[in-house]
Amino acid sequence: MATLAFDSLRFARRLREAGVPEPQAEAQAELMAEAFGFYADNIVTRDYLDAVLRAGFGEQEQRFEQITGRFRRVDGKFEQMERRFEQIDRRFEQIDDRFEQVDARFEQMERRFEQVDARFEQIEGRFKQLDKRFEQIDKRLDKLDVRLEKLEPLRVQATLHSFMLGLIVLVLVAPQLQLWLSP
Repeated sequence: MATLAFDSLRFARRLREAGVPEPQAEAQAELMAEAFGFYADNIVTRDYLDAVLRAGFGEQEQRFEQITGRFRRVDGKFEQMERRFEQIDRRFEQIDDRFEQVDARFEQMERRFEQVDARFEQIEGRFKQLDKRFEQIDKRLDKLDVRLEKLEPLRVQATLHSFMLGLIVLVLVAPQLQLWLSP
């Protein structure tokens, strides 16, 4: 480090020329010399500062290189992650396409079920018509049953009459047939 020189005599002479009394000028010069002497060891020169800064910057550059290397590795990892995310995005797009296909199939099935439901409603309407028709037939059969119940005694009478007529025919026609058929 370069030495710092302080001319205390010159300092005292300038103070006297400025009008400061001599004992005061000398006291101030001595105090200044002591102060310069005390702080001279602590004063930083440009050369010293340049050397210290170069050494510090060298260390910093090494650190920056280390950090830059780490950032490069991290960037590499991020690039790997980006590629992986792109793959995942493509998979999601494929899955979305599949869901759209499934949705389309469900829509077709829904339309088909609506058609089947409409057909079942038609069939149900036909069954209701058949039920009404059967009710009408049942009512008519009930009326016929009532009428047949009323005709039952007549049927018995008709059967008896038929039997009697048959007997009469037999009694009357049989002798005549015997006459015609006998030689």
